[in-house]
Amino acid sequence: MSQDSPSPTKQLQECSNAINVLPHPAEPSPIAEMSLFRLPEALGYNTTPYSLPESEQRATWVYRHEAAYPEVVRSMADDCHLYLYRGVLYNVPVKLAPSAPYYCVTRGQYIGIFNYWNDVMASINGYSTTVFAVTSVEVGVELLHYNIEHGKVILYYN
Repeated sequence: MSQDSPSPTKQLQECSNAINVLPHPAEPSPIAEMSLFRLPEALGYNTTPYSLPESEQRATWVYRHEAAYPEVVRSMADDCHLYLYRGVLYNVPVKLAPSAPYYCVTRGQYIGIFNYWNDVMASINGYSTTVFAVTSVEVGVELLHYNIEHGKVILYYN
């Protein structure tokens, strides 16, 4: 990384304002607010492309006291790795389903590639043109990158 380019965390902070962020239309769950679950002190996301072997991927850690921490928490889906592309965090499953289709989600509570329809149904409820069935995770990542580049990704937060 050159001295002129901002750190991935700074890039995330600067670019998170560029994406459309709308409140999720569903009412917040009072049960979720009363949860006893405590988040870890640090959360990681990948700053290298998904296509690189796992041994070559580089993670950036965001600590609880940092401004980007809530953004990472909101973006993280269950059983997924987080990746950063042009300031947008997206999910890719830790363990891939044995066969296609996979689902590329460009609008919803979670953005990314997911294994099963049931994984995405709740986060896109009520929105159209948000999910694309794809033949491979690689095709899904390319489609997601295209949508990010053209400003078509919309995150809905609770």
